Amino acid sequence: MATETWPKLASSFPFRLSLVAEETGHDLESTLRFARQLGISEIDLGTLWGERIDRVPQATLLRAKDLLDRYEIKVRVVAPETFKTVLLRDVPLRHIAEEPHFQEHVALLRAQLAVARFLEATFARVYSFRREGMAGLGNPSPRSPQGGTFPEEMQERVAFGLALACREAERAQIPLALENVRSCWGNSGHNTGLVLRRVNSPWLTCIWDPANGYVSGEEDACSEGYQAVKPFVSHVHLKDAVVLDERTGLTQWERIGDGDVGLDLQLAALADDGYEGCVSIETHWSPPGSNPISNTRSTYAGLMRLLESLISRRRVERA
Repeated sequence: MATETWPKLASSFPFRLSLVAEETGHDLESTLRFARQLGISEIDLGTLWGERIDRVPQATLLRAKDLLDRYEIKVRVVAPETFKTVLLRDVPLRHIAEEPHFQEHVALLRAQLAVARFLEATFARVYSFRREGMAGLGNPSPRSPQGGTFPEEMQERVAFGLALACREAERAQIPLALENVRSCWGNSGHNTGLVLRRVNSPWLTCIWDPANGYVSGEEDACSEGYQAVKPFVSHVHLKDAVVLDERTGLTQWERIGDGDVGLDLQLAALADDGYEGCVSIETHWSPPGSNPISNTRSTYAGLMRLLESLISRRRVERA
């Protein structure tokens, strides 16, 4: 049965498997039960019963902690969308700390870090501030080589804002994990690597999402894109995608293994590098008439096929 596959394969890989909780719906206990069926014991958590995780009352956090303990599942990342919508383009460097929207997200970050401590999470997710000209989540938008231009002055602003966030992380003793995403300055591996190297803080690691790099225009996301962030990677998100319209940059999410991201190459690279963190299923794929549980079960099966194929290839290579 497909739900038994990962426990049989796990010993062949240095990494562990996790799940983005919101991809399966809003009931935490149902998600934890489902994760256990898949052999998964770690999750990314951004909401609790549909409420953003930093806004829930203490009683809800206690309820969540009890369920996590009961199902023996660990929170790997506390993951609201911190800094994802904050624009810094016209904010002078010396005024970033005072900018109202930035301050609002610093308050979110502080609450997020407190929740991470309470739930004994490993990381708190952040983003690299919103690019201008993005409609909605940025789909469609132009797919440019390496994710497009990243002016020096914006690199400086983004790094300054994230350095301020790192101070909060150090106070809380919870490392941050910067996720690359199409709508932000750190969209590709190349551009995210520029940010991480400029900040150069032990409190800022990377959630590497090759599909997000791909939809941003990084055709080689699983090779050169990954190499650009590899020294910083603490967590990996897996989903798949295709380009529907090269002219507009319109893309579509697909089941893992059915898109053009090249996740087989990414998984092989993680295995070869001895990556010991988590790879997290972030389904996103939602065909008409489907539901979150069946979509995640199906994309999990797609991931298992890629892993089985990788094991088979390695056996042939060693023969």
